[in-house]
Amino acid sequence: MHIHTKQEEVIAHLNQTLRGWSLYYRHVASSKVYTYVDHRIFRMLWTWARRRHPHKPAKWIKAKYFHVIGTRKWVFAIKTKDRHGQTVTRSLAETRRAIKRHVLVAGKNSPMDPALRDYWRKRARWRSELRYDANPVKRSVAARQNWRCPVCHASLLNEEPLDLHHLQAVARGGTDELRNLDLRHKACHYNAHELARDYSVRTA
Repeated sequence: MHIHTKQEEVIAHLNQTLRGWSLYYRHVASSKVYTYVDHRIFRMLWTWARRRHPHKPAKWIKAKYFHVIGTRKWVFAIKTKDRHGQTVTRSLAETRRAIKRHVLVAGKNSPMDPALRDYWRKRARWRSELRYDANPVKRSVAARQNWRCPVCHASLLNEEPLDLHHLQAVARGGTDELRNLDLRHKACHYNAHELARDYSVRTA
């Protein structure tokens, strides 16, 4: 990473990879791998910070770039402003995840068997909850909606991509609070915005 790149940009860039990687490998015994990756990432970030400030002591660099957040120490983090102008802390995603074993399909259960509809519904729910384990906001909103799309009323468990939607747009004073959010299929989200845009054009 270039030494002139801002810290929040480094965090955003790495988090995209780290979250996906850690979720992918949490189904196997990967504690040694997590430890190794944590160490390598720390060494690279420390080298990056030292290169940015070659004349500063290590204690100064630690205080500027690495912080204590909850029970985590030496967290690569920075305080910045969100889109509402509020102070927030951006931090590097934690690579370690609770290991959750992949559950095989029981016996010869087939999704085509109507008698096993409840089994496959529960399995789809379990897979979706795992999928959004790293995003508690989406999980909370989906659970509030009983895992159904408010636009098409179909299940959110059908493996389609999902989007968060602001009931009151941020540009009109809406917030990121849970009560102002719902979870929709990505296609439903896009179509709803297109319909709203067409209506505003026709009535302008």
